[in-house]
Amino acid sequence: MSKARQLADLGNVYDDGALSNRNLIINGAMQVAQRATSVSAQTAAGYYVCDRFVTEASGCTFDVEQSSTAPDGFVYSLKVTMDGAFTPTSSQYLVPFEQRIEGNNLQRFAYGTSSAKSMTLSFWIKSNKTGTYVIDLRNSNSSQQRGQSKSYTVSSADTWEYKTLTFVGDTSYAFDTGTSAELTLYWWMTAGTTFTAGSLADTWQNLSNENRAVGVASSVADNDYWQITGVQLEVGDTATPFEHRSYGDELARCQRYFQTWGSVQTFASGVWFASNQVLAHMPYHKEMRASPTFSTSGSTFAKVYRGGGTIQVSDSSPFDIINTTSARANLSFGSAGTSGHGAMCQTESSAYIHADAEL
Repeated sequence: MSKARQLADLGNVYDDGALSNRNLIINGAMQVAQRATSVSAQTAAGYYVCDRFVTEASGCTFDVEQSSTAPDGFVYSLKVTMDGAFTPTSSQYLVPFEQRIEGNNLQRFAYGTSSAKSMTLSFWIKSNKTGTYVIDLRNSNSSQQRGQSKSYTVSSADTWEYKTLTFVGDTSYAFDTGTSAELTLYWWMTAGTTFTAGSLADTWQNLSNENRAVGVASSVADNDYWQITGVQLEVGDTATPFEHRSYGDELARCQRYFQTWGSVQTFASGVWFASNQVLAHMPYHKEMRASPTFSTSGSTFAKVYRGGGTIQVSDSSPFDIINTTSARANLSFGSAGTSGHGAMCQTESSAYIHADAEL
């Protein structure tokens, strides 16, 4: 008996998608949090805690955390909490959860053809604020941006609820290929009238901001919160059981977009090119989506081992010849080393290096 037949007999319907690699969402179980496990009093868009998930906002203040409260079968959730009450003006909003997907990963949907397939989004959500919320999809096609929105309801306060939403395929416009963000998913929680006029855009149409979030709350209160986990996006009109991936597998997927070298970690090795200069090769943990932007925890984030001792790095931007697989550490000092000698570069205690190639 085939594997598909066995699964069907067990009551699992796997529509027209694969048995594995069904889920286009990365880190949907919120396992990976390379940057931090919590941040407070944020006011702008950013990747704050759980990898690959953006929080977007205008006009409000919020906290973000990787929470250990989750429905059965999950360990973590991503939680966003209001830090103060918020009544948005016409152009203000709160989108606590957002994920952007590369065009190369979307071609299975056959958009822009007569065979365009539906996609189904499923997730677990918990909030103290019941009511109507909206999921908004954006296709960033280079010829014409397109949008489609669906509403759902949080029925019971402080209770995990499972939601599934199906979005019909778009026969008119394709997802462009490439490594840019071609599909973005937005979880709208509150928004001003710029985004809530008219009728909800519940079929694919040329993008218009005015009906992207029709029906969401007109205001939220201090300490209102939203938690999400088990996020899955797949081909077809049926939500299948969540595709659990190992932590190592999920981390590797996240590292395509963001990597970190933490406290007391060797990040490069090379040579004293001159008595006042070290050149060192810095391989990444894995190949990245694009050449990343580097940031460090300060001008004394690292040290270089030399014969008989170490010397502290005092350059906050020491990386050049940056590509998708590696970079060069180009470190300048006073006359502190011997040309031709080896050099090993290591982060200081409690320091970090971040490489960012996010969408």
